[in-house]
Amino acid sequence: MKKGIFLLPALLCLGACANPDAPVIVPKIRLPGFDFNNLPNGKDIQQANALLKAGKKREAASAYFAASRHYRSPQRERLILQAAELAASFNDADLTQRYLAPINYSGLNTENQARYRFSQALLAQNDRNFSEVLRILPQRVNGLPIGLAQKILRMRMNSAKASNDKLALVRELLLQEPTLGEEYQINLNHDRIWKHVLSIPRSELDSARRTANPVLRGWLELGYLVKGFKGSGVVSPAFRIKLHDWQKHYPTHPGNKQVLQLLNYKPAVKVTPRLGGVKPAK
Repeated sequence: MKKGIFLLPALLCLGACANPDAPVIVPKIRLPGFDFNNLPNGKDIQQANALLKAGKKREAASAYFAASRHYRSPQRERLILQAAELAASFNDADLTQRYLAPINYSGLNTENQARYRFSQALLAQNDRNFSEVLRILPQRVNGLPIGLAQKILRMRMNSAKASNDKLALVRELLLQEPTLGEEYQINLNHDRIWKHVLSIPRSELDSARRTANPVLRGWLELGYLVKGFKGSGVVSPAFRIKLHDWQKHYPTHPGNKQVLQLLNYKPAVKVTPRLGGVKPAK
């Protein structure tokens, strides 16, 4: 008998019934693909901005890079990074790296370091190397301009989804949860996390649950516990004890919602209608 064969369909519904096909939640602010934050306001920059707004990315990139020679740090690097991001956006890796070559990464301020990494992540995304995107991009966006922060969060989430790595997606959903402002968004995020945890093989959960992150560890240990359950269609006393032990270790964990649903789980009773005395229609 396969483990979890009786309860897993119901357990999956605990998360899946909350509209799992809805877009993954990220901040709702809609912003253009390229931001102009902290760019100088000279005439040459205005001309480059106009080229970009007209959709002439290659020409705009060249204009930003040429203009950078007339400015000092950190504006000089900001302009070069604008050019590099544009080059990466139309997937010219050689041009991107040529633009980035004069930059000393360690000497950049926090914003420009994030922009540098974003350009490199764009190239990795173009190559569908999604694990590299997640490695390159900053995990925290506190203090970054909202346009840049938004782009980083969206690229991270999209790459986690495209990777088909459920554990990576669970990590990303947890990582981005602080950006959610509404309680219903947070609850929906928890439902998504639980759905994806239950889709991870138990052997993978076993190794991954040793993480130092207590919230992630709680989700993975709960998933490991559930997927190891072998029962007869009801929550057995032994399984209840394990669930209560989990609650003692994680009294404030958001997964307590799922635990309560498990403890209150009752299998549906299939009722067969009685047809006695009913004559078939002619």
